[in-house]
Amino acid sequence: MVRMFCACILTLSSFSSALAQTDLLVASWSVGTGVAVKRYDGATGVFVSDFAVGGGLFGPTYMTTGPDGHQYLSSFGSNEVIRFNGTTGDLIDTFVTAGSGGLSSPTSVRFGPDGNLYVNSTNRVLRYNGTNGSFIDAFVPAGSGGLSTANHSLFSPVGFLVSNEGTS
Repeated sequence: MVRMFCACILTLSSFSSALAQTDLLVASWSVGTGVAVKRYDGATGVFVSDFAVGGGLFGPTYMTTGPDGHQYLSSFGSNEVIRFNGTTGDLIDTFVTAGSGGLSSPTSVRFGPDGNLYVNSTNRVLRYNGTNGSFIDAFVPAGSGGLSTANHSLFSPVGFLVSNEGTS
């Protein structure tokens, strides 16, 4: 059985919800059993519930909490970013549609200090309006600085960092 997953520990520092401060949400992608975001107790690791199921997710790879308290998941297989209610796990919408701004095989999703959403897409990082999901620009263009595959990114005190997996 092939199983891929992404895990993110959520805290209440950026949003208010019914989730416990140490809940662990795991985006699970498993051949034969479907996709779901599973909720685990962050202190014990005990399964609590399915947090979000369906909603067009196909190969969820990364998730982040938005400034609005909702969960944003990259759906690698459908080339979209899906938004779920941060408290109930209910589907809200497809926040970034397939192909928007060249979106393809999205991985890392992250809100920047400007409130916009940054999505790693194949060999570049795309920027979307953090309120309505509309395409703004290619923040890091394809191949910039020798970038061959944009896997994960984050904002840090030293700047915007993008991990690059590929040949050396």
